[in-house]
Amino acid sequence: LEAKYFVLLLPLAFAGMLAGSRIRTRVACAAVFAAGLGALVLTFSRGGLIAGLLAVGVLPFILARRRLLRRGTLALLLVGGLTAAAFALPFLASYFGSRPGFAHTRLDHLRYGLQILAQHPFIGVGMNNFNAYVPAVAFDGTFAGSPIHIHYLRVAIETGLPGALLHFGFFFWIIALAYRTTAARDPFVATVAAALLAALVGIAVYWSDDLFYDPIVRTQTWVIAALVLVLRRLPADPGSEARLEPALALRGDSACAY
Repeated sequence: LEAKYFVLLLPLAFAGMLAGSRIRTRVACAAVFAAGLGALVLTFSRGGLIAGLLAVGVLPFILARRRLLRRGTLALLLVGGLTAAAFALPFLASYFGSRPGFAHTRLDHLRYGLQILAQHPFIGVGMNNFNAYVPAVAFDGTFAGSPIHIHYLRVAIETGLPGALLHFGFFFWIIALAYRTTAARDPFVATVAAALLAALVGIAVYWSDDLFYDPIVRTQTWVIAALVLVLRRLPADPGSEARLEPALALRGDSACAY
């Protein structure tokens, strides 16, 4: 498995830890979160770990901004996160300092990728044609083992700048839509939208460090985009207390509040 498989799921599991209406729900989400975070570390993807932690880190602030999370809980999460980061600092320094050659490779991908884009800035080289267009021996063999590991540049190189603007313009419109949906009157809808927003922010960051042509990752990304559109079409007053119950714990309005 690759790190990309987990970045989109961590914020949803984390939201379940915070908003679950039952202890067993929170425990199950905590188990999924721990397993996903562990898998993210074991895949040894520094970019994936950064994107995943960023997605999880912004979620409490989004919830707090929309008054879905009490300030005391936010402060507790912030102190806990900083404490965990302090204890993990030696491990993180070793983790991110290993395999420095990969960091240099990403810089080469950026430099040479911009040169390739400059050759066909408007029409691109064709979808999935990067490997066919760039010989393995070009650029001192930088792309011999794999295509360019910067999703933004790869899409731009293959579809041209107009295609890239349309593709990523739609994606960032979905991010803006998810942000607006976090203001929904239904706390459950707002909480789920916040988790989806955090996941999309994480993947947008991760796109600068890796390629995303795996069918599973693409399916996850567009399913989350579709879920944002579904949430926008839900009625403002669903009339179902059962749907409201999970998120009420965040606001302190129910017996399972913090």
